[in-house]
Amino acid sequence: MEKELNEIVAYASQQADAETTRAQVESLKAEVSGPNGRLTGVMKGMKDIPKEDRPAFGKRINEAKQAVQAIFDGILEAVEASEM
Repeated sequence: MEKELNEIVAYASQQADAETTRAQVESLKAEVSGPNGRLTGVMKGMKDIPKEDRPAFGKRINEAKQAVQAIFDGILEAVEASEM
């Protein structure tokens, strides 16, 4: 699952360059971190992690969520600047 988290963050980062409208950003956000998003799927898989490993894995998930959110914030800032 660690590999999958890294792939999700890398995917969001790669897609950031291609998104030029608010609608595209929201679509990417839903795809990555929405209710049926890739990151949410990894979080749901946490039930399969042994109890002793959950705190460390939960920390890693939170780091990935923060990284993805920072990417989205950067994209939205750029889109808002281009709209003005």
